[in-house]
Parts: sequence; structure tokens; C-alpha cells
Amino acid sequence: MLPSIHQETLLHTLDVENNGTLDAAVAGIQITNPICAGETTDCINAKKNVKFELTYADGSSIRVGDILYAKKNENVGSSNRQLKLTITYSKNTKPNEVPKNSIKLTGYKAVILYEQGYLG
Repeated sequence: MLPSIHQETLLHTLDVENNGTLDAAVAGIQITNPICAGETTDCINAKKNVKFELTYADGSSIRVGDILYAKKNENVGSSNRQLKLTITYSKNTKPNEVPKNSIKLTGYKAVILYEQGYLG
């Protein structure tokens, strides 16, 4: 389901937890764009105008080097972080660019790579 053009937003929350014994740091972030079956006008417009954003729950950016502390080190920092996936239409979307037919965007993928071990 896509959000409507009227600035409706779809939100998904995700929990990331380090139950291990070693602190971890973000080593990389890989994000792939969604695909749409077919090259119809509706698919082309949706891929152009639907925006996916992955942030921490407070809206701050996920950055390489961000630390996720091990459960045993919770007195130093949090061993879990809540992430937010926000799906919206671009503010520049024109009414005639909204899909008129049902479409399915698939393949959106976000991978956060963590490294564990010495982080000093």
C-alpha cells in the first residue's frame, strides 16, 4: 500500500538489539531502491516519487561508527535502538503522477552492517 499524495506517511518501526558480549559499531549501510513489475507509467511515477527513509526513531541519521553497546555494557550506553522506516511521496509529486492503478513495489532492502570488537 502506498501513501496518498496528501502528505500521508507510512511508518514502520524496527528494533535492533545487541544481546552479545561485544560492543558493535555500524560499519556500513546498504540501501536498494524498490522495483515495480513492468514499466507502466504508474510504476515509473511511483519509483520516481515514493521516498523511503531509514533513520533512528528520533529522526536522526544512522551513521557509520554509531555504537550499539553489548547488553553487558548497558551502564555505558543502550544495547538496543529503535529504527524508523518512513514511506512518503516526494513533495514535488504532481497529482497526475500518482498511480491510477494498483501497483506493487518490492525489493526495497536496507542492510546495516555491524562490526563487533575493539571500538576504541
